[in-house]
Amino acid sequence: MAIAISLHELINFDQAQDEHFRKSADILSFAVNHPNFRTQVLSAPYRETYFRPAGGHRVSKTPAEIVQIITEGLERDTIADNTIDISIRQDPTIGAPVVGSTTPGKLPWRTSSWFIQGCTATGDTISPARHMIHEWLHVAGFVHKRQNGYRKDVAYLVGDIVRKILKQMATQKSELASALVV
Repeated sequence: MAIAISLHELINFDQAQDEHFRKSADILSFAVNHPNFRTQVLSAPYRETYFRPAGGHRVSKTPAEIVQIITEGLERDTIADNTIDISIRQDPTIGAPVVGSTTPGKLPWRTSSWFIQGCTATGDTISPARHMIHEWLHVAGFVHKRQNGYRKDVAYLVGDIVRKILKQMATQKSELASALVV
């Protein structure tokens, strides 16, 4: 079954930013439904797979459970609907190098103005798609260790998979090539 992307709202975005991030949500759909996506998520070299259920203690998830959460669109404490729900609030108070901030299980997440403005100005659609899956995985319940120097956790590695798939698609002659800008 295909995974749907539902972009509910973009808060405090101007028209150009809104259009740009909607295009990124569209290409995210192609990435998570790509024939290699699930296989790559299953075989990613995770160093940690920490997940915090609502009201529960942190647990580790297996690669198969990670794929199931993504495939079923399981935001924390929701039922499976095969839909990744996205809602973003632009936040000018988040300084570089931080891109976004998410409370596990909660929408909207906050994304820095510097990132939104930079991606829109350069036409970069891949970085926002990568960011969207990263933050959505926090909404689903995946968390980072407080000191996450390795960046080998679920949110980062799945984001890297999305970026890799989209970059490969951008170099191939496909209907998406014109929408994909690195």
